[in-house]
Amino acid sequence: MEIKDKDTLRFIDKLYRDLYKSADVLHYSKGDDTDKFGNLERYLDALENTHKRISETGRHIDMLKQFYYDRYVIKREDIPVSYYKNQEKMYLERGFGHVTLGEKEKEELQNQIIQDQKKSLDIWIDYFLSNDSNVYPFWTKYWAFQGMLKLGLYDKEKNVFSKRTKNTASKFIDLNREALSMSIDLVLKSLNKEKIEDKELEQLVNSGSFQSIYTYIITKVLTNNKDITKKNIGKWIKYNQGSDHMPLVNSLQGYNTGWCTAGEATAKSQLSGGDFYVYYTLDENNEYKVPRIAIRMEENNIGEIRGVAPGQNIESEMEKVVEEKIKDFPDKDKYYKKVNDMKTLTNIYNKHKNHQELTKEELRFLYEVDNKIVGFGYQEDPRIEEIISDRNSKRSDLANIFDCDIDKIACTASDIDKNTIFYYGDLDLRSLKSAAGLVLPQNIIGGLYLDSLISVEGLVLPQNISGDLDLGGLKSAEGLVLPENIGRNLYLYGLKSVEGLVLPDQLPY
Repeated sequence: MEIKDKDTLRFIDKLYRDLYKSADVLHYSKGDDTDKFGNLERYLDALENTHKRISETGRHIDMLKQFYYDRYVIKREDIPVSYYKNQEKMYLERGFGHVTLGEKEKEELQNQIIQDQKKSLDIWIDYFLSNDSNVYPFWTKYWAFQGMLKLGLYDKEKNVFSKRTKNTASKFIDLNREALSMSIDLVLKSLNKEKIEDKELEQLVNSGSFQSIYTYIITKVLTNNKDITKKNIGKWIKYNQGSDHMPLVNSLQGYNTGWCTAGEATAKSQLSGGDFYVYYTLDENNEYKVPRIAIRMEENNIGEIRGVAPGQNIESEMEKVVEEKIKDFPDKDKYYKKVNDMKTLTNIYNKHKNHQELTKEELRFLYEVDNKIVGFGYQEDPRIEEIISDRNSKRSDLANIFDCDIDKIACTASDIDKNTIFYYGDLDLRSLKSAAGLVLPQNIIGGLYLDSLISVEGLVLPQNISGDLDLGGLKSAEGLVLPENIGRNLYLYGLKSVEGLVLPDQLPY
């Protein structure tokens, strides 16, 4: 769907009246606040070029995310007192008595709030940087992202989102790709003067409010349209590459799968690149109509596999169906780890629900000590967090895994001391400008973020880091001793020279 530039700019200007003369926009317009549409066009073009370059090269994604964190993630000082009071009330209701949170407890809560907001914001950023979203014009991504930033907690009784402010402690709203795709489709249709059958929805679309359109689709279109009775007897249906996309779209809409393929533009784009398989199970009329698994192909290879569990993961009862189906594809081997990981996690989850003890090997798997647990969804399988949060002591589990005393385990930055050997979780020390006096554990089961350091003086890094290591602020590699093992990405984008740089023996790339 092509939209004339002027119509697009009028749409943006209607929603954001003073955007054209904001500091961000004027930065690209040499301070001239008289050329309204020219300013908006230059600004959106600059944003698009920046995001496109980062998406295509994969470089500086962390810098982009940090920019968004700085702008939109809650600041420690903005967390309201009422949040801590509610936590104290919860302790009382759970039988812990009258608890007054100290500074250490508040710091831990602050860390959790900030990390949850970052992770939930990452989901939107990663999606808009991914090839999956290339079907959308960039200005629609800007529109959706800005609208999302205004949505707070969802009230299930009233079917509305609260308004997000700088004091909102909750994470950013979940990304429902189906609702997003349908929202963008509707706006594009409206600008193209195409008819929208639902009159209430048509009014919302004419208003241009992402918050209103997205909320309406989630609360009414995706929850009230169709029966979603789940029976496990099903069959695969193949939609051939290049075929009409509307039968696929119509088969998905209203089932709240969360798949972006339910949007017309996305389905058309995906079918242009390869075949598409959907596994449908029986509905209450014994017809194969309930979508449960999707396999998108890129020519002869699997592009992605999605389910309808939270985060588009595969439901445990569908694991065998996926395992059997992928035997048909030439690149099946790289998906077997996902299949095996999901099987193992399901077994652990069932043991947890039945109050059975987990073995050391199972705990090691659950805490992802050796490898990340890989599923089919775009988010971590929520069962991992559920199991860990239900266990009595994370530190006790880790001490068991590593055969050490509990005082050698830390799960918050304030717990780290000279005796700490293992740290579990991401260690975010971005605010540090100097490594003087910094004590780090030998092993971090997570990432280490020190991108504000400009010198390695006094820096002794862990031996092993299972996640990212970000040292993007360093200008020189002289004197830098890297860990023996880094599980994910090593960021050294600030180096002016690689002289003296010795990379570890084991990197994931």
